[in-house]
Amino acid sequence: MKIKLNFCRAAFILLTTSLLLAGGCSKKESTSSSSSASSSSTSSSTSGSLPVTEITQSVEGGYNTGSFTVPSDGVSFMLSVFRDNNGSTAFYSLSDPDGTDILSSSSTPTLYGVASGITGAYGYANVLVPQSPSFSAKAGTWTFKAYNNDRVKLALRSGTLPTS
Repeated sequence: MKIKLNFCRAAFILLTTSLLLAGGCSKKESTSSSSSASSSSTSSSTSGSLPVTEITQSVEGGYNTGSFTVPSDGVSFMLSVFRDNNGSTAFYSLSDPDGTDILSSSSTPTLYGVASGITGAYGYANVLVPQSPSFSAKAGTWTFKAYNNDRVKLALRSGTLPTS
């Protein structure tokens, strides 16, 4: 069971990494995407119908911080941190528009220990929202703190929810 779980997790990480890298390495298109928060400017490129946006970070209290806005028709997103030298990187926190840190062990519901972004990885880590019916990609401004990373990218899906 544990081997199957580790294989599934590794396959998921490999798939998401390849999708984000393909989107990040593709020819950039000029768009006017920006966040309403002052600490976060963004640049965007599209890969198919899923836009991949790089978020500009600032340093606060030893953490790289930033924010992004999920629109009212936001369905899901994947927030990913990258480390160029393949060193360890991870998210410290990810707070929804209500201020709940969904990566904290004391929040309910929580992704603590479930999302690869909280446990960290070498060169790359991510958080996928929603990961279960307990979560939603709430509309509004989300904030994050990460450490030991060179950049952050956001893949945001918006539109209507699938019916089946």
